[in-house]
Amino acid sequence: MKNRQIVFVANDVGGIGGMEKHLTELITRVKNDFSITVMASTMKLQDSDGVRFIRIPTPASHSR
Repeated sequence: MKNRQIVFVANDVGGIGGMEKHLTELITRVKNDFSITVMASTMKLQDSDGVRFIRIPTPASHSR
């Protein structure tokens, strides 16, 4: 286990959109050196090995 940990909290990680792509790149670059946890409603990474994902349910936008 790695000694250092980073937790990312975001709406979505991966997929389309600037912030989603930014987080994907950042996680991909640091995941070999840090223990990574992602807390988000969705996570779409091509290589999610070693990344812990905690899904945060969000209300559907059409139910408002």
